[in-house]
Amino acid sequence: DLKHAEGLGAETIVAETLGSKEDPELMKTLKRLLDSKEVVLEVREAKGAEGEAVAHLRCKVFGQGSSMYHSQRNKLRRSPHYLLAGVYHTTFLVGVARGCSAEGKEVCWKLRSQGLKELYEKGWLTTDEFDMMQEQMEEEWKMRPELVVGSVDCSTHESFEADGRLRRWVYISSMAVHEQFRGRGLGTKLLQGADTHARKIFGVDRTFLHVEELNGVALRLYQRADFVQADTSVPTIRNMDRRLRLVLQVPKEASLYFRCLHKPSGDGKTEAETSAPQPLSPSAQQSLSPWSEGGKRPIAV
Repeated sequence: DLKHAEGLGAETIVAETLGSKEDPELMKTLKRLLDSKEVVLEVREAKGAEGEAVAHLRCKVFGQGSSMYHSQRNKLRRSPHYLLAGVYHTTFLVGVARGCSAEGKEVCWKLRSQGLKELYEKGWLTTDEFDMMQEQMEEEWKMRPELVVGSVDCSTHESFEADGRLRRWVYISSMAVHEQFRGRGLGTKLLQGADTHARKIFGVDRTFLHVEELNGVALRLYQRADFVQADTSVPTIRNMDRRLRLVLQVPKEASLYFRCLHKPSGDGKTEAETSAPQPLSPSAQQSLSPWSEGGKRPIAV
């Protein structure tokens, strides 16, 4: 689960608590600026050194320590791509707060500076690392005066259906939202960003994720976004679920959910199904299928 080595890539969660002390007056000002739209929330692919900010956010959200921070930091440093579990090509998106007024920019800068200072005070950064990241942060702020307050990972997978059709699909994981920015639609925007990313990949017609039924906040968010529980009695879905649980250490309490990206066409098939590649020969299926009995590990796209 999230406490294991691959934990932050295993489950999709909307954070309910940050577990850190925030300046009450600064938070009150932030709320006012969000209400007045002087600070706005947007979603895009991560850029520059934002992977380090994402690593810090996730560790705070998921209650992880220094070792996980450094693991995540190393994995995410090449924004916006990395290999999930060393196999699956993954793009991570960020939710950012952008100040639209002088006061909005000042508050976002203070929060960003506080985050870096917190890392240093915890001993997660050496003095040299802190100085280097401070300088880097100041340079990036000149180009992008934004604060990372959310993130989600989108990994691409391939499998073959029983009829030989190649399926590509996107798995959503590690969704996190800063406590002070919850309840403002950022979770929905992150899901919409994941959909936009998935639609750019040829052949993708569905997105999948795991969520624990007891995580009411996340479950309601996904159900409002038209995610439904996957039928794991279907062999292809069952094998997919098993492979994800094995490779990504998904908690056993979590259930697999999915959402179709395209509306059905007149013949009942989705747009992706009507444009799917032609079936491969049985021998090709056997050599490539990651879900068949004895099949090889999934292909990273």
